[in-house]
Amino acid sequence: MNVIVQLLETSQLHRFTLDDVLRMQEAGILDESARVELIDGALAELPIIR
Repeated sequence: MNVIVQLLETSQLHRFTLDDVLRMQEAGILDESARVELIDGALAELPIIR
């Protein structure tokens, strides 16, 4: 079995809240200008459309 597949099957996702994301911004972990969206607890990076 592929190691990545095995890790995905055995790992658990951490669901973020809006408060988590705001604290990450305050701590400098997540840049305030980052193009991200919180979807069902998952932080998704938005594509840059030109």
